Amino acid sequence: MSRHHVVLALALVALGLTGCGAIKPGSSNPTPGTWTPPSTSASSSPSTPNSAKVDIGDETVIGYFGQTTTAACDEGKRLNITGANNTLTITGTCDKVTVSGFSNTVTFDELKTEVTVTGYGNKLTYKTGEPKVNNYGSNNTIQKAS
Repeated sequence: MSRHHVVLALALVALGLTGCGAIKPGSSNPTPGTWTPPSTSASSSPSTPNSAKVDIGDETVIGYFGQTTTAACDEGKRLNITGANNTLTITGTCDKVTVSGFSNTVTFDELKTEVTVTGYGNKLTYKTGEPKVNNYGSNNTIQKAS
């Protein structure tokens, strides 16, 4: 299994565990063998996490789902973006970037060395730089802004 697959798996696990295992302050911890019925009030929105950021050594992994947001490249770190249906603006200078997932629109200030794209229907635009481009997916576009 490649480092990319391990990092992606860790990021997805971190995203899935966001908010797990904590008891809210002021809530009671039920004793074993008792059951408390669920609340009958309706929630106006689900509490599903939709983003996560994990730093692993010299790599930053960010996962977004259905987001429009801005994030930054950390100097000297590789950036790994994973997710779907996002509109992202990445500021700063990015040396090596990997984008995986589908239907992401990502705008970079600068792609310096290398960009690798997997997945389907991703659109990447960068303002400056001359990176080596690795496009391993389908219907992806990677282009310098005009």
